Amino acid sequence: LVFVDKKPVLIYCPQGLDKSELNYGNIYPNTFKIYQSLDIEKVKLVGASEIQNLDYGFEAYATQGFNTPDGRALIVSWIGLPDIDYPTDKYDYQGAMSLVKELSIKDGKLYQYPVETITSLRVSSEEFTSKVETNNTYELELTFPTNQKSELLLFSDSKGNGLSLIVDTKEGKIILDRSKAGIQYATDFGTIRECSIDTKETTANIFVDNSIIEIFINKGEKVFTSRVFPENHQNGIQIKSGEPTGKYFELKY
Repeated sequence: LVFVDKKPVLIYCPQGLDKSELNYGNIYPNTFKIYQSLDIEKVKLVGASEIQNLDYGFEAYATQGFNTPDGRALIVSWIGLPDIDYPTDKYDYQGAMSLVKELSIKDGKLYQYPVETITSLRVSSEEFTSKVETNNTYELELTFPTNQKSELLLFSDSKGNGLSLIVDTKEGKIILDRSKAGIQYATDFGTIRECSIDTKETTANIFVDNSIIEIFINKGEKVFTSRVFPENHQNGIQIKSGEPTGKYFELKY
């Protein structure tokens, strides 16, 4: 439980939640409710919103939150899910931590976005365009025009493999497809994740760190957190369609 703009926000992972209550694709969801107040005397949260997905990607779980002395609400998510076999299991290693994200509430919606100090990881900047090769540690700060369907291929190779990100401002949806991205795993739970967005100009801040991708739509209105285990030479960026514009920042973690 954290307080965001003086409103209690409960972040939790209800295992076994019936999908008639919430549409989710992962084995277990990471969810939240925004409340209007906390009644201390009755020890009761008052005025709950509907249950909602905290993250729309393939991996975000057991998110921990806290309030800082200056009143901010910060969270960190576990990037990995229980009861799932990962390619790194053979090395006795599984999971990682997300970027530290700050919460805010705008027009009744919960936003989450990396803390400002993350920008200190930027070591170079250039205009965004397709790239044959990257070091797979970068940030993209992009704008997608209205009334257009754009597709990016991240972790791409010369054979057309990679992680597909579709930003469709005409139909109002985001689609993340990892069916051709690196080593496949957990396919029983599907290879596509998606969510709805407003049909208007849309921004995306995308953070890539070797086997992790965190995507923040409209400065954190919707978030996709996922693992990708690219094969050798799967380190490019391709603009498959549309006309996204913005910046490419190389990062040093």
